[in-house]
Amino acid sequence: MNENLSPAVPLTLVERVLALREVGAFRAVPAEHLAHLAAAARERSLDAGAELFHEGDAPGSLWILLDGEVRLEHRGAEVATFRPVEPIGAWSLFGDRPRRTTARAVGPSRLLELEREAFYEALAERVEIAHALLSDLVSRLQALAESGSEETPA
Repeated sequence: MNENLSPAVPLTLVERVLALREVGAFRAVPAEHLAHLAAAARERSLDAGAELFHEGDAPGSLWILLDGEVRLEHRGAEVATFRPVEPIGAWSLFGDRPRRTTARAVGPSRLLELEREAFYEALAERVEIAHALLSDLVSRLQALAESGSEETPA
């Protein structure tokens, strides 16, 4: 078993901020504002074979894998494998579509969970977070539009 899975050593707030920074959409959020999200995040542990979420579940939490390995499956077929410090389910914070995959721990795993409600509470309290997220989204959409055509959207 991975020694890093010990529940006796919880992450510090700074370590949680650094973990959240791994989520592309949060990279533009200043650290002092990201700390509000990090404070709301919780550490979770999964045993080997345990499901994090199931295909068809309502969207909910964003998960960042701290230790271990999580496999995504669609209709029983493996579609991706996540390793530390990859985010799992980030878009479920923003959309209402049911989960399209099942996430299952390959071995003992430790994750950081940011629940959707806590995320929206932090957005309501810190408009700067929403601004940074929207700026990042607009930049990504502009880059995508520019890569697909020679014209730059207005």
